Amino acid sequence: MTVHDAGVVLHHAGTPDRWIEASAVRGADRATWAIDRVVEPGGLVRLRWTATGAAGASDLDTYFRFPEGDGAALAALQGLSTKHEHPHTAGEGTN
Repeated sequence: MTVHDAGVVLHHAGTPDRWIEASAVRGADRATWAIDRVVEPGGLVRLRWTATGAAGASDLDTYFRFPEGDGAALAALQGLSTKHEHPHTAGEGTN
């Protein structure tokens, strides 16, 4: 993941990079679980964002682990989400 003022680039081996506009970022926080995986408390960084395509808009969560520390990445993602007003949907918040 690379965070820019204008958005986020998701890098995943074997797939094309995915650009997420800053306006699509709904928030970022710490999480303890993702799907069926549980990690230490606050061990994941969760990026909440909205993808828009031919089928319409979908709210998504993408989770990251940073072996060398996640403070800078979390702060950068949270900085993007504070630039735009996003209504919270039911169930959103820190895990």
